[in-house]
Amino acid sequence: MDYTEASAVSALQADTPLCADELTLALSGCTLRLRSNSSELVAVLANYFSHVASDPATPDLDIIAIERDAPELAIDFIDWKREPGKSGRKDSYADLPGGRLVRKVRTGMVFLQSEGHRIAAGPCLKYDNQVINFINSQYMNWLQNQGWLICHAAELVYRGKGLGIAGFSGGGKSTLMLHLLDDDEVSYLTNDRLFIHAGAGQVQARGIPKLPRINPGTIVNNEKLHSLIPAQQRKTLLQ
Repeated sequence: MDYTEASAVSALQADTPLCADELTLALSGCTLRLRSNSSELVAVLANYFSHVASDPATPDLDIIAIERDAPELAIDFIDWKREPGKSGRKDSYADLPGGRLVRKVRTGMVFLQSEGHRIAAGPCLKYDNQVINFINSQYMNWLQNQGWLICHAAELVYRGKGLGIAGFSGGGKSTLMLHLLDDDEVSYLTNDRLFIHAGAGQVQARGIPKLPRINPGTIVNNEKLHSLIPAQQRKTLLQ
């Protein structure tokens, strides 16, 4: 079947009515609204994004998340070529006129990305992390369309100035950042996606509302993080 943007919307949303609950995020000049057929999903996402949640407002970006079984679409998806050193199928995609469908091979989640529609469909509650990533991706796209440059880096703020920490995945950016946060004058900006923009004689920095992931070694060896896990679990990890 040859999908159009309209038929893809219909296949993913399947005339599912949306619930009254919605989530609005205020993201430094960008207002994002998320709607869903699941009030439970909206509540989960509202908890995750509580630090940037705001009162309803006219959105710059509109996202719909449909809680349902993994969509089975009659379309030939193309496997996304993975980075060197990584194996296995992770993502696949299919281009449409004016848009793209992306399927997560392991979870069955499907996403529609176009100028007019941004839809996540599938077992969203089970894989809420993928919905969170999709939301952040929309803000990242918006920033890049406004002329911001993306960096694979963490960022801290110290006395009004930013400090970027760049490195490969697993290279210790988050661990170093969390140790530096021991200083009360240091504040957190972003974990691994930093955006910069030059203008008016200065460079500005922005992050995305993604909570940092912490590996067990960081938690057990940083006294200020010990409260994040039970004492018995920390003892087990140290063995």
